[in-house]
Amino acid sequence: MNRLIYVLVTLLLVANIAVSQGVNKSIENINKDFESLAYKEVIAKSEYLLRKGNITEPSLKNEVVKKLALSFFYTKNYPFAERYLKEYLESASQNNSEADLYLKLAQVLSSNGKHSESSEVWNKYSELIGGNQAASDFAYIQSNPEPLNRNAGSYLIEYLPINSSGSEFSPTFYGDGLVFVSGRPSYAGIRRIFAWDDSPFLDLYFLEDRNSIVTNQSAKVGGAQSKEKRKNALGQAFYSPNTANDGNKLTYNTNSSSYSRAELPTSKLDKKTNSAYHDGPCDFFNNDQSVIFTRNGIGNYNYESADGINRLHLYIADNVDGKWSDLRSFPFNSAEYSTGHPAFMPSEKILYFVSDMKGGFGGTDLYYSKFENGKWHKPQNAGNRINTSGNEMFPFIDEANNLFFASDGHPGLGGLDLFAIYLSADGVPMGSVQNLGTPLNSKWDDFGMYTMPDLQEGYFSSNRKNGDADDDIYKFIRVGDKFGCKELLLAAVDFDSGKPIPGVAFTYYEINTPENVKSGFLNSKGETSVCLDAEGEFYFEFEDKHYEFLKQYISVKELPAFKASDLVIKLKKVEVKEQIVKPAVMEPQVPLVMFRTKDQHSPNLYKGVISGQDGNPLVDVLVRFVNKCSGEVSEQKTNSNGEYSFKRDIDCDYEFIAIKTGYSTNYEFVGKEPKKNIIAKVIDVVKKDNSKSESFFDPTIFRVGDVIKMDNIYYESDEYNISASAKADMDHFAEALQKYPQMVIEITSHTDSRGNALDNLKLSQQRANEVKAYLVKRGIAGNRIKAVGMGEKSPVNNCGDGIQCTEAEHRRNRRTEFKILQIERI
Repeated sequence: MNRLIYVLVTLLLVANIAVSQGVNKSIENINKDFESLAYKEVIAKSEYLLRKGNITEPSLKNEVVKKLALSFFYTKNYPFAERYLKEYLESASQNNSEADLYLKLAQVLSSNGKHSESSEVWNKYSELIGGNQAASDFAYIQSNPEPLNRNAGSYLIEYLPINSSGSEFSPTFYGDGLVFVSGRPSYAGIRRIFAWDDSPFLDLYFLEDRNSIVTNQSAKVGGAQSKEKRKNALGQAFYSPNTANDGNKLTYNTNSSSYSRAELPTSKLDKKTNSAYHDGPCDFFNNDQSVIFTRNGIGNYNYESADGINRLHLYIADNVDGKWSDLRSFPFNSAEYSTGHPAFMPSEKILYFVSDMKGGFGGTDLYYSKFENGKWHKPQNAGNRINTSGNEMFPFIDEANNLFFASDGHPGLGGLDLFAIYLSADGVPMGSVQNLGTPLNSKWDDFGMYTMPDLQEGYFSSNRKNGDADDDIYKFIRVGDKFGCKELLLAAVDFDSGKPIPGVAFTYYEINTPENVKSGFLNSKGETSVCLDAEGEFYFEFEDKHYEFLKQYISVKELPAFKASDLVIKLKKVEVKEQIVKPAVMEPQVPLVMFRTKDQHSPNLYKGVISGQDGNPLVDVLVRFVNKCSGEVSEQKTNSNGEYSFKRDIDCDYEFIAIKTGYSTNYEFVGKEPKKNIIAKVIDVVKKDNSKSESFFDPTIFRVGDVIKMDNIYYESDEYNISASAKADMDHFAEALQKYPQMVIEITSHTDSRGNALDNLKLSQQRANEVKAYLVKRGIAGNRIKAVGMGEKSPVNNCGDGIQCTEAEHRRNRRTEFKILQIERI
C-alpha cells in the first residue's frame, strides 16, 4: 500500500511539473507574440490559458491578464479591455508604475459611455503621476461636456458615398477632384495584408469630380450609437492606442469577408504614389503640379533602422505629362523616427508635418520647415501652444493661416479631437488652441480636416459611425456661429475687504461693435455669468454709486472652451457727494464728444437733445434709460432733431446712457426728485479748450476709427529696429497713452515696394511688433495695443513695383500709423 501511495504521489508530482512546464511555455509564447505585436494571437492563447485554470501562481496570472487587457486595448475591443484592465488593477499595487494603465482605463471608460467613472479614473491617474493639468482637464470634461456641445446646431454633417467598409480618411483637393486615403482591399491577386490585425495596406484614391458627390445619408450629431472605439495615428500613443499610419506600428481593421464597396466609384491615384505598403495623407502644391505624401520607406528609399522597424516618411513627386515622376525624399527623413501628414501654408514656403523625432513634447508633435532658395531648413518644433505629451497630427492650413489639427493631448471629448489655432506669416502659432466642439468632434476619433475659408464648409474624418477602425469621410456645412460662445463668470468684490458687492450694474460690448451694448446686474452674491463670442474682444464697464467706475478689457480668444473662466473685479469705494441743484441753474453733464441739453419743464418726463461738437443734432444716438428701482430698461434712438424722451418715476434713481459709433459713451446718474429738485451725483468734468489740445489723441479731436500718421517713425530699408530719431516721438506717444489709460490702438506698419512681397509682409509685422514692444517697456499694457504688418500693400505715393523712385520717396512708405479702436470715457 505504501508503495502504491508513493507511486501515485510521484505521478501527481510529475503531472504537476508537466502542467507547470506547459504553463510556463504558454506564457513564454504569449510574451513573444506580444513583443511581436501579434495581439490576436495573444488574445487567443491568453483566454485559453485562463479558461483552463492551470495558472496557480498569482503573479503569473496577473501578467497574462495584463497582456490580455493591453491586446484588447490595442485592437480596440474596449468592452473586454475594460473588463481585464479592471481585473488587473484590482490586484496590482496602486503606484505610478501602473499609471499608464489607469490612463488607458480612463480612455476605455469614456469610449464605453461611462463618463462619470472615466472622470474618477482620470483624477486617479493625475494623482498617481503627481498632478497633471491635462488629466484634470480631461476629468472635468468627462464630468461636464456641455461647454463643448453648445455649438452643436451650427454644423450639418453628411456621410459621403465614397466610403466603403474599409477605412477612408484625410481628404484633400486635387484639381476639381478629391484625393483621400483608403484601406479598402485591392483584389489585385496579391494578398497585401498587415500582420497585426489582417488589415489591408493604405493607398491614395482619387475622385475626379467632387461635385459628383451627392449625399443621401446624414450622420447623427455625435455619431451612431454602435461600437464606440477609437484610433490614433503616427507614433507612440499617449492618450489613445496605436493604429494605422502610426509610424512604427500601423494597423487598420478591415474584415475582408464582410467588405462592402463604396457607392461612388473611385480609382487609385497613381503607381508612383501608391506602393506595396502604406501610402498615407498628402498635400498638393505648385499649382497641383507637385505632391508631397506619406509612405513607408521602400526600395532605394528604405531607411534601415537599428530596431528593424520600417517607419513612415515623406516623399515628393512632380507631375510630368500627366504622370507622377522624379520621386525624391524629404531631406529630414530618418530611420530613427517617422515623418508624415504634410500640410503647406498658403505661401507654399513653409511645410507643417508630424514626427516623433527626439526632443519633442511626447507622442507625436507638429513641426514645420521653411523652403527658401531651393533648400529645406531644419525642422522646428511648433511649440507647446500646439504640442502636448499626447499626440498631435493630421495638420491642415487654410487660406487665412488657420491651422487645423487633431490631438488627443488637448482636453477634448475623447479619442482624437479637432482643434484650430492661428499661424503668423512665418509659421509661428499665435494665441490659444480652440476645440471645435460638437458635432465636428465626438467621443470617437475626429481628424483629417480640409475646410473652406472661415469654416463655411469642408470635410473631415471620423470613426463615429461604427467606432473601431471604421474611419469614414464626412462633409460639413456651417449654418451658425463658427465656435459658439465661452462662459465667463463675473464677480465684483470690495478692493479693501474682498467682500462680494451685490447689485452692481454692468454693461459690455464687443470692440468692433461698440453700439451693440448689453447690460445686466450682479446678483445678491455679487456674481453672474455671461456667454461671449469665442473669437471676440470685449469691454466690460462696472458702475455703482458707492464705488469708482471701472472698465475692463478681455479677449475671449485666450479663454478655454471647455470650462468657465473667472473675471473678478475689485472696486474701490468712493465718497458719494450729493447736492441739491435748482433746475434753472443746473449745468448739463456733458461728455467731451457728445453734448446734451435737457428739458426739465415736466418732472415726469426726462427729455432733451443730443448734439455734436459743432452744435448740430445727432440722429440715431442709442439712448438707454435704466430704472434703478425695478431694473427696467427703456431704449430709443434720437430722431432727426437729436431729440429723446422718457417717462420717469420721480421716486426712483435712473441711469442715462447715450451711445453712438465713433463717439465716447455718455453715462449719467439721474437722481430721484421727491420735491422737484434733482439729486445728482457730482462728476468732475474738466472742460478743455479744444483749440489748445495738448495731445493728438485728445478725444475732442479724434474719433474711433481715425488713423494718425507718424511720418517720422522710419526704419532702415531692411531693418525693423526703431530709428534713434523716432524714439523721442515714441516717448511722447507713450505719455499720451498713459494720459488715456482706457484707449486701445492698432499699430500698422508699412514697407516700401522693393524686395519680395512676402518678405516685406514679414518685415512689417516685425516692425509693428517692435513699436508695440517699445510702448510696453514704457508702461503701456500690451492688451491695449494691436500690432499689424501691412507689407507693401498701401504706399502713400506711386512707388509700386517696377516704378523708379528716389530713396526719400521710398522712405515715406516705410512708416507706422496708429488707428484708434477705442476712446477713453471721461
